[in-house]
Amino acid sequence: MNLPSHRLLIASTAVGMFILLASNWMLVWPISVDNDKWQDISLAVLFPAILLLFWSLVTLGWLMFQIHPGDQLVARGPYRHIRHPFYFGMIVGLAGLALATNNWLAVLSTVLILWPVLILRAKREELELQQQFGTEWDLYKTSTFFLIPWVW
Repeated sequence: MNLPSHRLLIASTAVGMFILLASNWMLVWPISVDNDKWQDISLAVLFPAILLLFWSLVTLGWLMFQIHPGDQLVARGPYRHIRHPFYFGMIVGLAGLALATNNWLAVLSTVLILWPVLILRAKREELELQQQFGTEWDLYKTSTFFLIPWVW
């Protein structure tokens, strides 16, 4: 599979985040006139996402940033069930953030730019993990979901 470069993924993330965060200055396009409802929903989505992000970071520790020869494959904590819980937490958290803006442009930038970039980053990591862990990675893949628990 031919995946985009790290630089392109980083640039795409920057563009998506800029649109998400500046959406209300760029284009007023409300999802609903009831902004309080969207604030409540966004908090309900953001809180578990932040917990999952924290749990993923604590479980991986420094392995989150770089794999070194001799490192062990982590299959505990949230990694027991899905291979990329940090990215799943990011996807859920970005959804909550987009809803908090109450702006369709923020939602579109999240769904059309940020989510695909996170999925591509996860796929890129899978190639690197396959190279590092070989058969152990193949066995781990058969017992876990890629990104979304019990779905994918």
